[in-house]
Amino acid sequence: MRWGVPAKVDVAMATYNHAAYIRQAMDSVIAQQTDFHVRLVVGDDCSTDGTQEIIREYAERYPGRVEAVLSSEHAGFPSARSVVRRIFQRCTAPFLALLDGDDYWTDPSKLARQVAILHKNPEVALVFHPAVVRDEHGGREQPQLLGPLQIKDRYTLDDLIEQIAVIPTNSVLYRNLHSGRFPDWVWTVPLLDFALHALHALHGPAAYLREPLSAYRVHGGAFWAVRAREARIRDSIGVYRTLGRKLQLTDRPAYGHTLARMHLTLASDLRGLGRRRAAAWATAVAGYIDPSLLRGPVLEGLIACLPWTPHSGFGRLLFRKPPV
Repeated sequence: MRWGVPAKVDVAMATYNHAAYIRQAMDSVIAQQTDFHVRLVVGDDCSTDGTQEIIREYAERYPGRVEAVLSSEHAGFPSARSVVRRIFQRCTAPFLALLDGDDYWTDPSKLARQVAILHKNPEVALVFHPAVVRDEHGGREQPQLLGPLQIKDRYTLDDLIEQIAVIPTNSVLYRNLHSGRFPDWVWTVPLLDFALHALHALHGPAAYLREPLSAYRVHGGAFWAVRAREARIRDSIGVYRTLGRKLQLTDRPAYGHTLARMHLTLASDLRGLGRRRAAAWATAVAGYIDPSLLRGPVLEGLIACLPWTPHSGFGRLLFRKPPV
């Protein structure tokens, strides 16, 4: 590494009470084997478990490679976004990577491979890959991967609208077209990574590396992991609605179809909790958003919300197969 030259890749890392994991996260950045300068900008929302002390230690040990953004008062979500915003404002390198303080990269060639793809393909705006899931409760890496459901080498904006939720945050490398300064509304959404993926995808397709190069850690202190499933779905719906308004995506069929499917997923969960009226409302909203679903999933969902089953008298009549 060469000090005194501008970084080619800035790595934005946000953390809170990650003392058990932060060393592995930062070490995985420092271990990257590149012929260009990589800078880690790590911010902390006034942790109480010694995380800040570890960050200071690394900033002193690796001057020019690790930059600390530390808060003296705990803000909590969403106020903690002020710390995250300060992190990104310092990320002015041509390329921008994301890594949470409780995750880590598993391959020292990750950044070099991703930068090479962006250099070779100037039309590509971001590049990502799958991530291995590490369950701290079992202490092992699970065989399943976080990644897109439909595997392709390139993803358009419409592709990402449909699959943006399965882009692992710790896998992505962007062309830093905004120089770390994003629109104010970005800092108000609960799922910041969704917004960043979409913002960058407006400028070009995403390239996909099929090999997992990072690990997503599941543990009891992870904000998203411990959040109730219904709350996660509602957060996702809220972010999609914001993206639709702010990025003018509402006229795209992929947007409406994805938003409607989210409402159907919410309705299914609500039915499982016995909240049939709320489930019926979510199902009706799905039909309003995407009328093409009315005759299939929406009708079936509304019927499932009624206080009878297909095995009741009217249910058997409705679900009876037509005569041949």
